[in-house]
Amino acid sequence: MTETLILTTVGLVIAVGHVFTWKIIPALTNERGELRRIPSYTFGVSCILGGVAVWCYADGGDFTWFWRVTALAVAAGLGAVVPRIWEWVAEKQARDQDREDRRGQAN
Repeated sequence: MTETLILTTVGLVIAVGHVFTWKIIPALTNERGELRRIPSYTFGVSCILGGVAVWCYADGGDFTWFWRVTALAVAAGLGAVVPRIWEWVAEKQARDQDREDRRGQAN
């Protein structure tokens, strides 16, 4: 019964978040009204980790699996965020170089 309640709650929280949260907090969407990936990934993974924490607590308080799953989530999160940061830095460097090239041509 406890497992069913935890699973149902996590599923409902994610569903409600996808339907309403993005409409209430415009910063979570791009100019086309689509969800930004990193905030939506963070929301979903946080819901899952919350469910794992409650499950561990309900199962006697052994949080060993919570920390293991959290470590996996952090590793996966870094795998999603770091390439985006690299891409952003490369695009910024290219824009700065273009700006510098235009200044050089103007002189």
